[in-house]
Amino acid sequence: MDNSIFENTQFPYNIATESSNEPLKILQINLARAKAATNQLQETASTIKPDVILVKEQYINNNGIPGIPQTWKTFRSSNQKAAILIPSPKLKPALLATKVKK
Repeated sequence: MDNSIFENTQFPYNIATESSNEPLKILQINLARAKAATNQLQETASTIKPDVILVKEQYINNNGIPGIPQTWKTFRSSNQKAAILIPSPKLKPALLATKVKK
């Protein structure tokens, strides 16, 4: 990766300068607001071993997604209808921007 464009630029976040030839495994799933499906997600992830999980209509309890390990990085939409879960410790995500509905 050519990092010359970043040399004199200051960012409020870290730029990953390493690359990998390993494919990124992404699981996309609609949990249909079902408690059972949401509870099954961790077991499914341990079998499939995705790097990133894109979740839609997850079950919410106490303003959180039950059964999700605290070690997973979690980004939830403000309306609680979608989430990006990152169970892989090798990924270092950065939130660059958010869009707020007015």
